[in-house]
Amino acid sequence: GTAYAAKDPACPFESVEVPSFEAVCAHKRDYALAAKGEYEEHDAVRGRTILQPHGERTLVVISGTLPAGISDQILLDICLAIRERGGLVALDTSARFTLEEIGRFTPWLIKPNRKELEEMARRELPGTPEIVDFCRELTGRGVCHCLVSMGDSGILYAGAEGVYQVMVPNVSVVSAVGSGDYCLAGFVLGQATKKSLVQSLKTAASFGTAACLTEGTSPPTPLATANILNQVLLEKLD
Repeated sequence: GTAYAAKDPACPFESVEVPSFEAVCAHKRDYALAAKGEYEEHDAVRGRTILQPHGERTLVVISGTLPAGISDQILLDICLAIRERGGLVALDTSARFTLEEIGRFTPWLIKPNRKELEEMARRELPGTPEIVDFCRELTGRGVCHCLVSMGDSGILYAGAEGVYQVMVPNVSVVSAVGSGDYCLAGFVLGQATKKSLVQSLKTAASFGTAACLTEGTSPPTPLATANILNQVLLEKLD
């Protein structure tokens, strides 16, 4: 999916509004309602765009697999329109953008898995050095944060503050569906609440890993997230 922040809440798609970011942070009921809203709109065909107020701005999330009829070119046009209006793009999609296209709309964040990163690179990335090199190519094109989901190996991060390997504990996976979405949500939450990069990465890893302990796309439980957070380790590679 794609997320962007803009001052103008106008949306070209059918949409539904969930409780604001501030309300979600303050009240468990609003957190549950927001999670319920995202869950109900997760269908790739019938799901509506989700609007969530963030102070004076509105965060718009277009999540999941690209629906039928939405090509990579259409998504590129949407991302370019967002940037032209001053929005920031967080990209988590299977769309196969080239480096040149990435450079045109300079996402604030991208979160591919290893396979998606190789499709973007148009070549195999057999090891960590090759993955890091390509992530540097992306940051060189204007991407601020590059998070690569590495499965049970955790997350590889590249950005202005360096390159990090984020290691997670072994867990008994119930369902990995949606774990990448919660990983992204954890990082955005950390950055939105002014946490450090290291804290944001740990939050992302704990959210994504804890989500593997729930059925389907159910959100991770606070207890599991807290337990895993204490076990997340970081190694700075560069």
